[in-house]
Amino acid sequence: MFRNKKFVCSLLACLFLLCSLLIPSVSPKTVLASTGSVSLSTKITSAKPGDTITVTVSANSSTAFLGVSATVQFSSAFFEFEQVKVDNTSAGHPSADTVTFTYKCDDMTGVTSQKLGDIILKVKSNVSSGSTGAIKVTEAFGSDSNGQTGAFSGNSVTVTAAAPASSKPASSSAALSGNAALASLSFAETSLNRTFSSSVTEYSATVANAVTSLTVSAKAADGGAKVTVSGNENLKVGTNYVIVKVTAPSGATKQYNITVTRQAAASSQPSVSSQAASSQAAASSQAASSAPDVSGTESSSAASAGSENPEESSAESGSSGEPELSSAASEDASSSPEESAQDTPLPEPDLSGWVIHTAYIGGMIVCLLLGCMLGYFIRGRKES
Repeated sequence: MFRNKKFVCSLLACLFLLCSLLIPSVSPKTVLASTGSVSLSTKITSAKPGDTITVTVSANSSTAFLGVSATVQFSSAFFEFEQVKVDNTSAGHPSADTVTFTYKCDDMTGVTSQKLGDIILKVKSNVSSGSTGAIKVTEAFGSDSNGQTGAFSGNSVTVTAAAPASSKPASSSAALSGNAALASLSFAETSLNRTFSSSVTEYSATVANAVTSLTVSAKAADGGAKVTVSGNENLKVGTNYVIVKVTAPSGATKQYNITVTRQAAASSQPSVSSQAASSQAAASSQAASSAPDVSGTESSSAASAGSENPEESSAESGSSGEPELSSAASEDASSSPEESAQDTPLPEPDLSGWVIHTAYIGGMIVCLLLGCMLGYFIRGRKES
């Protein structure tokens, strides 16, 4: 019984020592997203009713990141949304007080600083002097090249309402028109999904890949109303949002939203193989129409000559000087940007977890063998 206790104690001591050495090496990795932030900045901290301000949204991180998603919220009682401007970032359809930005890096090495876009807001005409309006980041997430994601921090900015330069009498504002409807709306490059109606504010349209901007024709029902258009330039492949806003002379506004889908390049351009096939068919048709009419004797002689030596016939046709369209098509296809994009090397898999678990199991087996050998050695010494 004493010998068995010695054996068990030795085995447990070896296992405890091995575990104490391996536990620090399997500690969890630091998530990239905990080191990032989404920041808001504006040059204006005090504005009069009716003034517009531009809020710049940027993402920063001490470690390279591949993507960021951020939601920015502003006080709807103080601000009125005008438009959002983005470069290589997409912005979701703005609601009454929220804009969501989504950025995805094209370079697999990632970036540490990226401007997501600008939000243009207008101070409402009915805010009182000294009141404040806040713009803040309510939610932000980032991801790195290893697929790790986590929350980014965010800040907020505040704008104070200044006293207006002059105030209009109540009687003059009451006499102004409040009609903020459109009389007509159309695009030069495409058509809307439904017949335009001034009472309908949601539409959609589809454009070809070659179209990168839209020419908008919008006429207000009231001649004194102001019409502004945003989102109709620098169209991206996929979903875009065009906003047509009408401001009546009284200050009343109405917004028309058009969801524009720009088609991908592959769907709007014929493939290289189809172009080569069309060129080959045209060349064959032209050769047939221009060939002279020879006698039956000569045709049979040519046919017999071709049957006697088909290899020479095929060699002569191959050296006739006409380029093979199928080869040109394959070369063009091999150099297409879509296949070049597929040659981009994928990130190597992370095998560190597998190596750690293998070392852990191997260490346990070694300790078990050492414990057994130690127990048998102690038992031999006791018996001798």
